[in-house]
Amino acid sequence: MNQVDNLADIRLLQEKGTGPFVQSILSQFARGLTDKQWRVVNRIAADIRHPKPKVVLDFAAIIVLFTTAGEHLKYPKVRLALSDGSAVVLSRAGARAKQPGTVNVTNGGRYGDPDNKWYGRIGLNGEFQQAGACTDEVVDLLKRFSDDPAGVAAAHGRLTGNCCFCGRGLSDERSTGVGYGPVCADNYGLAWGTV
Repeated sequence: MNQVDNLADIRLLQEKGTGPFVQSILSQFARGLTDKQWRVVNRIAADIRHPKPKVVLDFAAIIVLFTTAGEHLKYPKVRLALSDGSAVVLSRAGARAKQPGTVNVTNGGRYGDPDNKWYGRIGLNGEFQQAGACTDEVVDLLKRFSDDPAGVAAAHGRLTGNCCFCGRGLSDERSTGVGYGPVCADNYGLAWGTV
């Protein structure tokens, strides 16, 4: 960027920029900014000029499902799969977590494991806070699960032969047909035998 464009970006930050970071950059401007700081100024100014619309994904139905399950289970969990077979695991954050009661969305890897993928978190208000590893396919799966938990659970069970809630194999003919068993149906507040 040329100097005129950089000065225009500084003026824009002075007019519309907010927050302590922007104020820090503006106070350093008089002393001179590094190339890296100029790139940040240019990026913030571009975001101000062309704001990206915020898409709020509401998965409140998933929070309700986990709240119901929490009345019966200490650690409710849902195991689903993407089209390539990779796991998407929803698990409730415990009482000592930074945000207790929220639903973490990962690939099921253990915390700290290099293969662990963090897709995001569903807040208690149902709003999905997407993380960098999240793909459109993960979002689509969560939307479908939020809209029809019984249907998605049933499809998963019929496809894999395992219950998406407890992970156990489905051996009973009715459970195989429904895609999950009567105990999990009761724990998660879902109908059983009618899907």
